[in-house]
Amino acid sequence: MRATEILKKAADAVGGPRQKYHGDIKESFNMISNLWSIYLDAPITPVDVARCMEMIKIARGKVGEMNIDDYIDGAGYSAIAGQLSFSMERIDGRREGQTKTGE
Repeated sequence: MRATEILKKAADAVGGPRQKYHGDIKESFNMISNLWSIYLDAPITPVDVARCMEMIKIARGKVGEMNIDDYIDGAGYSAIAGQLSFSMERIDGRREGQTKTGE
């Protein structure tokens, strides 16, 4: 499978039927981060959640048999992390649309 096919499937998964079942990305990952923060007694952000889910897929790919879904889901979680990072106010003061240099 080509990289572009993996990315297309990840995009379809993130914006497709799964969103209908799992709800709005920001709301869902915010809820997960709140619950994980309570359970772990440590501050967890929605971006942390997406990155941790991405690492779960990496770990599964490393110890299990080759499963293309691990790569598709990993790409999807990476994209979600990027979306959440871009759209949420950051601790370093960046706001939606700003780059690291503030442009």
